[in-house]
Amino acid sequence: MGGSADLEQQLAESRARETALAEVLGLMRRAPGELSVVLDAVLDRAASLCGAERASIHVLDGDVYRTAAFWGPRNPEYERVAYETTRTPGRETLIGRTALERTVVHIPDVLADLEYTARDLQVLGGYRTMLGVPLFRGDTVAGVFVLTRNQVRPFSEREIELVRAFADQAVVAVENARLLKATTDALERQTAISEVLKEMSQSVFDLERVLESVALNAVRLCAADNGSIAQLKSDGWRMVANVGDIDSETMERNWGNQPIEANRRSLTGRVLMDKRTITIVDALADPEYDAGTGVFKFRSIVGVPLTRGEDIVGVLILRRHEPTPFTPEEIHLVETFADQASIAIENVRLFNKTKDALERQTAIGDVLRRIGSAAFNLELVLEEVAKHAARLCKAESVVIFRTFGNTYRLAAGPVPPNPDFDRIVGANPQPIGLDTIVGRAHLEARPIQVADAVEYYRDATGGAADLARVRQVRTLLAVPLIRDGVVLGVISLTRSTVHPFTPEAVDLVRTFADQAAIAIANVELFQTVERQRQELSRFLSPQVADLVTSEDGAKLLDGHRRPITVAFCDLRNFTAFAESAEPEEVLGVLREYHRAMGELIVHHQGTLEHFAGDGMMIFFNDPLPVERHELQAVRMALSMRARFNEMARGWRKRGYELGFGVGIATGYATLGRIGFEGRYDYGAIGNVVILAQRLSAEAKSGQILLSQRVHAAVEPDAETTAVGELALKGFTRPVPAFAADSLKSPAPVLP
Repeated sequence: MGGSADLEQQLAESRARETALAEVLGLMRRAPGELSVVLDAVLDRAASLCGAERASIHVLDGDVYRTAAFWGPRNPEYERVAYETTRTPGRETLIGRTALERTVVHIPDVLADLEYTARDLQVLGGYRTMLGVPLFRGDTVAGVFVLTRNQVRPFSEREIELVRAFADQAVVAVENARLLKATTDALERQTAISEVLKEMSQSVFDLERVLESVALNAVRLCAADNGSIAQLKSDGWRMVANVGDIDSETMERNWGNQPIEANRRSLTGRVLMDKRTITIVDALADPEYDAGTGVFKFRSIVGVPLTRGEDIVGVLILRRHEPTPFTPEEIHLVETFADQASIAIENVRLFNKTKDALERQTAIGDVLRRIGSAAFNLELVLEEVAKHAARLCKAESVVIFRTFGNTYRLAAGPVPPNPDFDRIVGANPQPIGLDTIVGRAHLEARPIQVADAVEYYRDATGGAADLARVRQVRTLLAVPLIRDGVVLGVISLTRSTVHPFTPEAVDLVRTFADQAAIAIANVELFQTVERQRQELSRFLSPQVADLVTSEDGAKLLDGHRRPITVAFCDLRNFTAFAESAEPEEVLGVLREYHRAMGELIVHHQGTLEHFAGDGMMIFFNDPLPVERHELQAVRMALSMRARFNEMARGWRKRGYELGFGVGIATGYATLGRIGFEGRYDYGAIGNVVILAQRLSAEAKSGQILLSQRVHAAVEPDAETTAVGELALKGFTRPVPAFAADSLKSPAPVLP
């Protein structure tokens, strides 16, 4: 009898399994897209037939596994933790271990498993025996099927095989639902986008029809109850499209042509303030939101900006009556429709403004030509910019301020002249702060427009507030002059009535601001180069400093050949003096000597090639040509000797016995940049340099030795004495030399 009873029980269990599997298959056929219903049925049948207290399915989401379905006795805290906890492949959890090993994982007792570390969840669930079965999609473990028992009671092989069968059904259900949803969503999105594009092509300039199609498709695909599009027009914000279960008359009556302020009180205000997509899960529960929830009876809302560049020209709004959040996929879809609406608005704007754009471009061209002809006359350039901005933007007054540190000062205007402005503001520097509209534009580096400055400055003090109180300024637009990310000033346009400037006017002022910024930057660059050239002349000869900053400088620095006159001069007995004197005394003498000789070098248009200690090398006729450069070098040497004699008398009283000698030669040399990357000099190379150096070495104290060619060039103008032939190092033959005594007439230094 016992064997017969066991057989009957096995048959009953087999029929129950087959019935359960058949029921799930039938449910999958009847409801292929209702994944949660199918998974609940799979979990219910598997847990019931295998004697498990709980069952769950966890699916792969990116790199982690999340709970997708749960069956068992209700335990809110356990379920919350289970749904919030993600798992990754690893041995510390059943799900992670199943994903890692890619096979069935059976843990008879989790408390005896040293690798299992999910103790908090185990305590909440109270389970002891666990079974995990992988759900494969191709080679990927797309999910894990889990059964648990609260007692230590391992699953039998027959039960494990049954769970495998249910897991296979779960895989099919998940994959079918995924593919069906992906296909359906993609088809609906493409159809909706195609419908909008078709409307745009057929109704190119019927903007309201296109925007209504955008809103209608967005509402339908995102399961919203209604939707609207608000557009910024020249006379303010208007609701240009309303679809779904919304009363357009009520919307117009309660919303109408009201200004939208950038604040947190409304959805559109937040979009304008944050310049991005804004979602509110429950408007009734949002303490900052107070814009019409009672009138329109909505809870969840999303707003997406319609943009043109950095400007917001409209807002696409979707609403739901229930507090059901919009998913990331739905928000992305709304942003796609918003892009289409932006394109439609921009197309119409461009079509309607073609003639105006041509006029503006002509005017801008005129301004650019004025800028080009004005060179570095910044005041004239800015006055021209202000004049054209006033005419084209229909402003009653235009002023341009220029930034200086933490203040800004009047640089141009007002155009036309305004006695009240001159009296109240004038040319006094104004601090840059958020208390003025111009200051805000500077600090925020963006255009700032205030429709009514009288209200804006009602309780304020200062020049800007005073102008508003005398009704000189009502609407004010301030646009920063920005170049390379730096605010160089602000252009301000005003009207004496409340009449905001249109977005097109703001764009045009931006263009004028760019031109003014270029003009200021050009002048500042010119001033910087000039200042750097002056600083450079402190370290280089003035002629070399000019050469480095000139257009022909690069060519000359690369190397060239030219006749020059070279003068070497140094102190006699300097080595002995330096060995016996204190270092401070030596430096003091050198400073006095270099300062005096340097003044004479510059005065006589010499180019100082280098100085080393007491020695200096100077050449003439490069980089600037010098008429009769030989004579100019002799004039300089005689002046140096006279100046040295004056200094030597003072040094002699302090016990310093120093002398001064000079050697001068003339001839061709190669000149240009000498040195290495990071350290260059402008120098001369050639026999003329060597000859001048050797003559300087032979010169006695107070003697100025000239080469034969220098003597021939200066003989009509200078008193000289023949020294004879000198045997100079490096020269195979003796070299004739002459000593310069004085000039025959006190001829002036050549300019």
